[in-house]
Amino acid sequence: MRRLLPLFLLTAMGCMAGSPPAQPGREGWPCPDDNNCIAPLACVEGFCGEGVRDAGVLPVDAGLIADAGDPPDVGGPVDTGVEDAGDPPDTGIPVCDIPYQLSAVQTRVFGTEGNGPCSQATCHGAGSAGGIRLSKPPAELRADLLGPTRDPLAPQRVLVDPGNPEGSRLYVIMSRLNPGGSRGPMPPAPTPLLGTCELEAVAGWITDGALAN
Repeated sequence: MRRLLPLFLLTAMGCMAGSPPAQPGREGWPCPDDNNCIAPLACVEGFCGEGVRDAGVLPVDAGLIADAGDPPDVGGPVDTGVEDAGDPPDTGIPVCDIPYQLSAVQTRVFGTEGNGPCSQATCHGAGSAGGIRLSKPPAELRADLLGPTRDPLAPQRVLVDPGNPEGSRLYVIMSRLNPGGSRGPMPPAPTPLLGTCELEAVAGWITDGALAN
């Protein structure tokens, strides 16, 4: 025991002599009283280390943060639930597909000779009621339609006034239940009146200049 005691004391003294003194503020050491570690270290949970200089905030690995400009890869297209602005909403109202051309108005509004609502033999077909035969070639029909109306009581003085549907007797007498003048709406009963699409095509053709196309 006498030999071990000096050896133990020497060993303990040697370990104590070789231990570095406490260095508050350095990395891995407790934070100083003022929590100001040696730059660029910060006091985190009571010890100095790399991190943000706000107590209690741990350092963040920048490699774990994705670039904010890169969208996450979800493996396919993302359904945002927003309808493409280029697609018109479906209103349930049919879209008129009759071109604003006299040839289209002749066949799809007036009807072919003897078959349409306005081209029956006793109307503006072979009978040429009012001097108008709607089955004529477009150029000849246009010349007739640009002429004066034969109804002296009609508010409109011409059958077709290019660019002015409301000033055209042809359009007014087909689109009004009370068109004025000595005659009622056309076509006369019991033939059904023209629909919205047909009237739109007639008005569009007149608005575009009532060309012989």
